[in-house]
Amino acid sequence: MRRMPDVLILLNFDLGRYAALASSLHFAHTDLYGFPRELFQVELDLHLRWANAYEADEHLCDNWLGTVIGRLEARSIDYDLSDTHLDLARLSRYPLVCVPTVDFMDAADQARLLTYAERGGQLIIGPGLPYLDPTLSPCEVLQEHISAPGRTEVGAGTIWWITQEDVPATVDALANPGEYSCDDCQMQLVCQTNNQCTLLFIANSTARQRSTVIRFPGMRRLRAAWGETGMRSGEGEIVVKLEPYSVQIWEVVA
Repeated sequence: MRRMPDVLILLNFDLGRYAALASSLHFAHTDLYGFPRELFQVELDLHLRWANAYEADEHLCDNWLGTVIGRLEARSIDYDLSDTHLDLARLSRYPLVCVPTVDFMDAADQARLLTYAERGGQLIIGPGLPYLDPTLSPCEVLQEHISAPGRTEVGAGTIWWITQEDVPATVDALANPGEYSCDDCQMQLVCQTNNQCTLLFIANSTARQRSTVIRFPGMRRLRAAWGETGMRSGEGEIVVKLEPYSVQIWEVVA
């Protein structure tokens, strides 16, 4: 069985290094007490244009990266995660790539993303446009091709430099929803398939029982493949109910 996501989210390697630089958590085990992470942020005034520490936090749901992930999950669009050091061959497997960008990014990473787009890929970046390398020296690999936010054609593909406010509309326009979707954004739905069958994995990671509607085109019959036994069928939708912290697996039989 295999997942087949069309979307790749790249975690900005240089932003991760910046977050480590601007944190004092590694000096002591203060994080074990559960204190707010903001207490351990070092204030660095490097005269940069974007809020680098804020955008570097991969746990936030309201920064640029968190908004992209939230929008994909709200629409039940599966995605992979990697970092900006991913090689071009693997990068090119995905029709759509999203990466948070600020003032700085490694020149080689910028060049790799540019080549990906030139070969026909759709690249979404934001909230900023890199104009420096990680040593804060001038580096304008992407900036040489992009002059303003919005859509920029490069070779056979496109680079979209968008603000956080533009994320929902851009993701909706470019990310193709899968054949199956889930109405409840707090439930995770993943489709895996091979030449013989298709399995739907549905997870409830919350502390209360939840019910949701699985939507699909046409008529479908689902057979329980793990845990409970039974069949479900419906035209365009099927309702499922999950206990707290539970997973259901359904095989699509027709």
